[in-house]
Amino acid sequence: MTSFWDYLSAVPIETKLIIGVLLLFGVYKGIVKIPYIAWPRERRKEERIHKECPLYPEFIDMRNYAIELGAEPCALVRRQMILVEDKFEEPVRTLLLKHFLKLLPDDEAEPIRAPDAKDYLLAVNYSLFQVKSKIRSFARDNHLADISEAQFMQKMRERTDQVIGIFTSEMNESHPVNLSITRRVVYQHNEELDDKIKEMLNYVWLGMRELAIESKNILAEKALTIEK
Repeated sequence: MTSFWDYLSAVPIETKLIIGVLLLFGVYKGIVKIPYIAWPRERRKEERIHKECPLYPEFIDMRNYAIELGAEPCALVRRQMILVEDKFEEPVRTLLLKHFLKLLPDDEAEPIRAPDAKDYLLAVNYSLFQVKSKIRSFARDNHLADISEAQFMQKMRERTDQVIGIFTSEMNESHPVNLSITRRVVYQHNEELDDKIKEMLNYVWLGMRELAIESKNILAEKALTIEK
């Protein structure tokens, strides 16, 4: 009968190393957790002493403020991207699809169900996804609340041009090859929508700045409350 040691000697060296590391880790975790298991009364007593300290409420306020300060940038980006989806992504998708349907033959019973319309919508969705990724990068580099009005207007123009350029390029690349309407025809047909789309983008930039200023003011007010 094969003994345990004979069996262990046949185990590959890599497996032995893994088992050894896991055992050492388990022993380490056990040692670390022993004080928390063995002395719960001491822990409760220590927490009670801290709570009885006159500075304890102030400490809690500062801790909560630090947590909010760290979490607010991500929360701000989420709020800004919701604005982008509601005021730009969805309206542009609807506008372009509605405009594209005008190019389809009049004898189409349900234009929105036509293969050309479905393929075109896929290209629009993909292009909008790329644009939204770019806008998200703008949002993460959030300093809209710290620049002057003139700087903001300049940045708004630059970002609008960038977004329009990205969207046009992506639409050119993703235009379905089997579409009965060429990309050139669609592009020329959509030129009259340029001002409308830029207006939507400007609304988004203004909204993103308002959210950034609001976030900055809220954190500043909380900081003043803690200082008092």
